[in-house]
Amino acid sequence: MSLDVTLCEALPIPRAACLWCINDDDDHVHHGEVFFSQNITHNLNTMAQEAGFYEALWRPDSLFDEPRACDIVEALQQGLEKLQADPEHFITLEPANKWGTYRTFVPWLQRYIAACLEHPDALVMVSR
Repeated sequence: MSLDVTLCEALPIPRAACLWCINDDDDHVHHGEVFFSQNITHNLNTMAQEAGFYEALWRPDSLFDEPRACDIVEALQQGLEKLQADPEHFITLEPANKWGTYRTFVPWLQRYIAACLEHPDALVMVSR
């Protein structure tokens, strides 16, 4: 299992122009250009939970109706700071099979944060 994260251009589509709208008062946001896309193993979810940013990373849609990069970047940055402040602790949370390590998670998260800062209005899409 893994987590796919994508930052993309948000294109508002009025209900009248959308074939997928169900409710009369529902406008949808569809994605346009993809700015960033990467994948990470789900085995790192315990580390993210312990560092306090699991929801922002794995489930931003549970925090925001249409999550944007600017909505989650602070939580990701705070989580990264916690990871970097105590690497010995977080290394103990690595899975025994080493499919997902602290050493790979930190740079992955740094790239994601950089993309969020570069595209703060980007729509955050996750697939779990």
